[in-house]
Amino acid sequence: MICPKCKHDFIPDNRTSQQNKYLHAILGEIAEHTGYSLNETKQIMKYQCGYYDTTRSKFGDTVMLYHSTADMKKEELGNFIGKIVIFASENLGMVIQTPEEYFSNSNEKTK
Repeated sequence: MICPKCKHDFIPDNRTSQQNKYLHAILGEIAEHTGYSLNETKQIMKYQCGYYDTTRSKFGDTVMLYHSTADMKKEELGNFIGKIVIFASENLGMVIQTPEEYFSNSNEKTK
């Protein structure tokens, strides 16, 4: 709901639980394929897809600060997932299921 006066969005377009499940499913597939842990894979994908900022520490080092997927809105997380799928295809030779295929297969396994 958006306030007509101040234009504040009182119900932000937060990521969905389905997006989060799918994100972690594809990260798990990539982790299994590459031998990295799930957390390592997530950080590597954030780096490869440009979801980080750099800053200088108090000691003069350049530090990378990765964006939290928990803070991503629906559209941003969707874009991140799309970039991961493309990266996996182009760089790892993987074929990642679409969200529809993933959830269809997940539902069939629970029947």
